[in-house]
Amino acid sequence: MRGRPNHERFALQLQRVYIFPNISTGLEPQDAPVPNQNRTYRLLAVDDEPGMLTLYRDILGLSEGAAQDMADMLNGAPGPLPNGPQFQLDLFDDGREAVAAARQALREEKPYAVALVDVRLHSGPDGIWTAEHLRETDPDMEIVMVTAYADVTLEELNRRVPPPGKLLYLQKPFRAQELRQLAISLCNKWSTEQELHKLNSTLAQRVERRIGLQKQLEEQLRQAQKMEALGTLAGGIAHDFNNILGVIMGYSELIRETLPDDGNRRRVQEILRAGRRARDLINQILNFSRQGPQERKPLKLAPLIKEAMKLLRPSFPETVKVRLNMNASDDLALADPTQFHQIILNLCSNAAQAMGENGGQLTLGLADAGPDAPARLHDPRWYLHLSISDNGPGMDAATRARVFEPFFTTKPPDQGTGLGLSVVHGIVKSHEGVVLLESEPGLGTTFHVYLPRARAEAAAPQVALPTLQPGRGRVLVVDDEKPLVDIAREMLEGFGFQVTARTSSVEALEAFRFRPNDFDLVVTDYAMPNMTGVELAQELLTLRTDLPVILCTGFSDSISLERAQSMGICDVIKKPILKEKLVQSVSRLLEDDSPQT
Repeated sequence: MRGRPNHERFALQLQRVYIFPNISTGLEPQDAPVPNQNRTYRLLAVDDEPGMLTLYRDILGLSEGAAQDMADMLNGAPGPLPNGPQFQLDLFDDGREAVAAARQALREEKPYAVALVDVRLHSGPDGIWTAEHLRETDPDMEIVMVTAYADVTLEELNRRVPPPGKLLYLQKPFRAQELRQLAISLCNKWSTEQELHKLNSTLAQRVERRIGLQKQLEEQLRQAQKMEALGTLAGGIAHDFNNILGVIMGYSELIRETLPDDGNRRRVQEILRAGRRARDLINQILNFSRQGPQERKPLKLAPLIKEAMKLLRPSFPETVKVRLNMNASDDLALADPTQFHQIILNLCSNAAQAMGENGGQLTLGLADAGPDAPARLHDPRWYLHLSISDNGPGMDAATRARVFEPFFTTKPPDQGTGLGLSVVHGIVKSHEGVVLLESEPGLGTTFHVYLPRARAEAAAPQVALPTLQPGRGRVLVVDDEKPLVDIAREMLEGFGFQVTARTSSVEALEAFRFRPNDFDLVVTDYAMPNMTGVELAQELLTLRTDLPVILCTGFSDSISLERAQSMGICDVIKKPILKEKLVQSVSRLLEDDSPQT
């Protein structure tokens, strides 16, 4: 007997369930929900009394009908058992075996929902030890402490088997209906918590993805801000450089006109040619900073490739061999010549640097796009395929994934900015083309660039520039850079114009107000202190609405010709100012403004 009722006495004296105060399933027996009638829950029972284990099996392990029959027999009067799920019951007489089973169930991802543990286990560890280790093994398990004696305090149980919300107390003897209802309620609670855990996990994953997306957007914003700052810096540098270049090219033109056709004239001509290249470089900077226009036109790519390689070849180590494969049936493409030159420059420079002093072979190929062209081109026949290959060290997958990102570089800080390939990607995309990378570690690198062809008939015929003729007129030239004012004056005076020069927009406005009819035309710079060229033009036009005004600017997109004309400005000339453009514009506007006879 061991000093407590045996299982037969339990079966005949089924009475009630005792639950610790403030510890509840939150469900009354008659209100217990049935989340899933067909679901089977795993239950674990630990008792050293074989009769109790048999009783658990009889009450919880039977079908609903069999359990009802047993309840009628035990109670003497029919009483409906609550509907609910089925139970898979595992019985143990030793707490260590129960803990091991709980661990195995977790490994198999088939955990127990409820554990019924007798407080007094005479073989092996007692029930409280068993409950402690079950809780440590599976924190989600609902644990019911079962005993015929209330000799264990609530405080001790709560301390040793937390949390209180997942610990219940069942005193023997108990009724079959109440035991089964308790099991259903606890399984329902356990199932709801499991679903809640899944929802919380899903929510956490979504929040994590959202946070990751937010971080990605923040990084993109930082990159955009970097690019904006770089564009602002590039625009300012371009403006100042254009002014310096204007002095060099302007005086070179004036000197060239005074020289006979000899060696000195040829040397000055080379200075002008270098100046034009520098001007194109400024255009590239402005295009990169989105301050410059794109001038796509039909052009032959093969001559541009050969010319670019002539310029690049001296900068390569002698160990780098260059090979050209020009195999296109027709190399006429619709492209911006300056930007195409930038593509060749960036890709070839990267290839040469990748091979380093050990050298290798740099191969440039130009061919018709074939069937292996990317599917996004739709019809490869309308594209040319430029390939630039090297047999350098190649790239791994991580590098390939980021190679077109702005500011990403594998070079030391003093050897690269990380902008070269991002510029190439931007240029090709703006040309409605495609750039692809093919590279493996140890197998070299190949960039494939696909650019749209141009129809042969789209090429505009070359128009000879008109011969500059001497003119007449009084011109006011305004620029805050004195050398540029002096050059413009010499250019115009050399063709018969009378020039008044000012290096301050405020002084120019005062001079015009004093004698507004002494000037037939005004040439003004755009960016000046105190008053911009546009503001000056608007003030002048309020004094004389018929006054022709020419605006000169080093910022390509600071003001368009259409916007300038809407404000009354007649023409916009891009710096550096060349003599032909300036004289032609002044002459045309003065002729248009002259009275008709």
